[in-house]
Parts: sequence; structure tokens; C-alpha cells
Amino acid sequence: MYLFDTTAVINWLYSDKLSQIINGKVSLSVLSMVELIPVAKKKGKTTLDALNKFFEEVEIILVSKPMGLLASDIIYQLRREG
Repeated sequence: MYLFDTTAVINWLYSDKLSQIINGKVSLSVLSMVELIPVAKKKGKTTLDALNKFFEEVEIILVSKPMGLLASDIIYQLRREG
């Protein structure tokens, strides 16, 4: 399973190449969903429709405090290691 962040969702929506690479299940956090909807609404109906279609095809994951802390630790380690 791939957990997309907000930027990855935007790239996926605008890139046929990326969608061809991903053969597994895709998910995103509810926080990314919250960030994406206002942007899509501002861009217009076509973008909002594409985003809603994407939401129907992926799993939306709720983020808990322990998950957030673990993710923060992983990000810190990856950045530290380069």
C-alpha cells in the first residue's frame, strides 16, 4: 500500500506516468484530503470531479496521535540520513 501525501496526490492527478507506475493500493490521510478539497474547489468543477473520483478509489486513513508521532520520527530519521 502506498500512503500519498498532499503533493503526491497532486502529482498523481496530473501525471499519467505516475499512475502507470503504481500497481498497488493507494491511500491518503484525512489531513491530505482536507488540504486538497479547497484547492480543487478554487480550480473549478473539472478538478473537483477528478479529485472526488480519486477519493472513491483510495482508502482515506484517519491519523491518530501515535501514528503522527511515529511518522514524524521516520521523517526525521530519513532526513538525517539523507
